[in-house]
Amino acid sequence: MKRKATFFVMMIALVLLIAPGTANAQAPTGAAFNGVVTDAEGMTLPGATVIAVHNPSGTEYGTVTRQDGRFNLRNLRVGGPYTIRVSFIGYRAAEETDINLELGQEYTINFELVDEAVELGEVAVYAQRDALISGDRTGARSRVSREQLDALPSINRSIQDFTRLSPQVSGNNIAGRSGRRNAIHPY
Repeated sequence: MKRKATFFVMMIALVLLIAPGTANAQAPTGAAFNGVVTDAEGMTLPGATVIAVHNPSGTEYGTVTRQDGRFNLRNLRVGGPYTIRVSFIGYRAAEETDINLELGQEYTINFELVDEAVELGEVAVYAQRDALISGDRTGARSRVSREQLDALPSINRSIQDFTRLSPQVSGNNIAGRSGRRNAIHPY
């Protein structure tokens, strides 16, 4: 009994020695950009658009700044050069070019945007009521007329011959629901 307990303790010690090494064995496979976007007075700009472009491939990585004005772009392709553009309505866009990234690098870049007067054009919104869209109707629906039923060729007059007319039906299953739970009513 004492021998089994000793073996068990040795196995636990071995696992504890090996486990930390295997947990840290994962290496980074990309790089990252992070930073803060502020205005000329140092106030952060939440919701600013940040786009990084890997120039040789044309791959674009994008995000928006968080409430504190910070942004992170992770798992970027290693190498470069990259071009980073930051824009926010009411401010002049800023851009940094010729940035190269190394494997596992977290490149920090901060942007300060300058006020710019932007005149927006008139926006007109028109609406029209559609007869097919109504608050009284919910979900998908198919209606098969009496003329369609009379014209449909059927060998054994099975309900499956007729349900094929609806895209929501597969066999006896209607809209993904089991055929045992569906009821078909004549109108």
